[in-house]
Amino acid sequence: MFTTLSDPRREKIISGYIGNSTLTPTGLLSQSNREVRPVRNPYPELPLEQALNVSYSPLGRAQEKLTPYGYVLDKQLSTQQNKVFVQPRSKKVLFTVAGTDPTSLRDLTTDAYLAFLGQAGLQSTSRYKEAEQTLAKARQKYSGYKKVLSGHSLGSSIINTLARPDDDVYGFGTGSGLFPQGGVGVGFRTAHDPFSYTSKDKVIPAYIPPKKANLRASQIVNYPSGIFPSHSYENLRSRPTTFV
Repeated sequence: MFTTLSDPRREKIISGYIGNSTLTPTGLLSQSNREVRPVRNPYPELPLEQALNVSYSPLGRAQEKLTPYGYVLDKQLSTQQNKVFVQPRSKKVLFTVAGTDPTSLRDLTTDAYLAFLGQAGLQSTSRYKEAEQTLAKARQKYSGYKKVLSGHSLGSSIINTLARPDDDVYGFGTGSGLFPQGGVGVGFRTAHDPFSYTSKDKVIPAYIPPKKANLRASQIVNYPSGIFPSHSYENLRSRPTTFV
């Protein structure tokens, strides 16, 4: 028996609703007659360059930089070198590890252990152990959250060693020496970076901003980036990378 357009049941079918909790042409509806939809993350994607930048920033300034992306700094777990950010909406934890501080004897010693002894040497340092302890506390505190690890230079070497198979890992200029480092997750380096020369990171073009030069005629030229600038995470501007 066919229904007619005047049939109340026919009208309910056309409107996309039959009964209380029924699968209809428009999807599964709740008893309040509203469609159940996944919660959308209203925040923009976080640029990798910004995530690496905040790893070096003072704690207060780091929070300001990531507020537009929905991340909140966990002040109880964070230190200047190891920062833990949480995004409740997407249930993600961002763990950032700063690279080498050239004024720190401890960091320079850690670099030497990494360069000549590889991961075994790195894992014996206090710098690594502090990052390991901070991440372990974050894993326990936010056990149901996705873990995103990011770091630059020495920081990238540390997160690559700490990462688990289900972690998202993003790095730049992974510090390396006699033994190759990196290869976990997503990693980038520039071709002329001597500090990550033996790493497994993917090579990208260096970012060389155009500058004005007083030649015979006023022209825009690209200056070479040099050795130290080639290690800078600002080179990611040549290949912008983002993650949620």
